Amino acid sequence: MIGWYFNAQNLPWDNDVDVQVSIKDIDKIGRYHNNTLVVENPKNGDHIFWIQTNPFYLQQNNAQFIDARYIDIKTGIYIDISALWETNTPLPHNFKPKEGEIAIHCKHYNWFSFSDIFPLRRTIYEGAQAYMPNGIEPILKRFYGDKAMNNWNIFDHNWQPDIGLWVPNQVCENAMIPATETRFDEDGQLTLYGACNNTELLHEWKAAKKTHQNHLKEHEAIRNGEDSSKFSEVDFPVFREFNYEEYR
Repeated sequence: MIGWYFNAQNLPWDNDVDVQVSIKDIDKIGRYHNNTLVVENPKNGDHIFWIQTNPFYLQQNNAQFIDARYIDIKTGIYIDISALWETNTPLPHNFKPKEGEIAIHCKHYNWFSFSDIFPLRRTIYEGAQAYMPNGIEPILKRFYGDKAMNNWNIFDHNWQPDIGLWVPNQVCENAMIPATETRFDEDGQLTLYGACNNTELLHEWKAAKKTHQNHLKEHEAIRNGEDSSKFSEVDFPVFREFNYEEYR
């Protein structure tokens, strides 16, 4: 969710993706799709994935919080899937849903009210359509405090809002970051100087530019209480490059 908040991309220091679904959907996956091999349409690529569920997904296990995984067989990279369910577990003292509202949690005891999640918002994440909780900012504040949105230097990266990217500190930070008015040419394109003389950063900005501009418009619509669905009607072209050779 923090990645979505800033630029609708994965955080560069985070090496996995977490997805939450209802316990009913985990049950469907477990009953009908466990140990399923998923082969990508050859028109789109040659990826192969494996679906695996935790055999104890219907039980609370404080030593295992993940209920299923969607695994890229070639690399071992995976998406963690956890279930949300309603139980008789006492609510934590710092969580107070509205009177009469359902409270749900995952096995790691991350709590949500029904209105935190629903109605789901369709969005664009990493250039593709996805669904996120309805109240993403209140959730972030409750889980992490304001620092989730205000800490712009973390894990050896710094957030540079004028280019919409988390930049490694070793590339440029603080006084080494070019002033916004000097970073772009007359056509609004980031220059090599504006990219801290780093060709990889310049390439990343060009690749993600359209999705970030779309995210800014979508985020503004959400904050204004407007319908943001028009910004996620279609997927964007894939812009994330992945080198499988690094994982061989």
